[in-house]
Amino acid sequence: MDQLACERYVRQMVEMILLAKIDEFIDLFSPNAEMILPNAYCVGKDAIRNALSGMYETYDSIKIDVVRILFRDDVALVEWRWGDRNRLTGNSHQTDTALILEFEAGKIRRWREYHSKALG
Repeated sequence: MDQLACERYVRQMVEMILLAKIDEFIDLFSPNAEMILPNAYCVGKDAIRNALSGMYETYDSIKIDVVRILFRDDVALVEWRWGDRNRLTGNSHQTDTALILEFEAGKIRRWREYHSKALG
């Protein structure tokens, strides 16, 4: 993968998140992938699927604006602005997010996510 291919990959990933294409999103991960979030640690596709399903149960009106994508040596740094609305409270949230994605054989092996502030 090179910089351009990584940019396409990340934009497809964002599209899958926005359209709630959970199965297609999960296919981006290797079988024993890790997803490390500020409030959760998931190992394997089933655990990642459960975390993602819970997110869609809690939030809607998801928006993602990609700010930058950097790629080198099978590692991508992605910065985006995330917005959503909590279904229960109706409150909207926005946060700046940084992702470190490690790839192996064209699949995400490790997803590490940092937020500028907690989502509520």
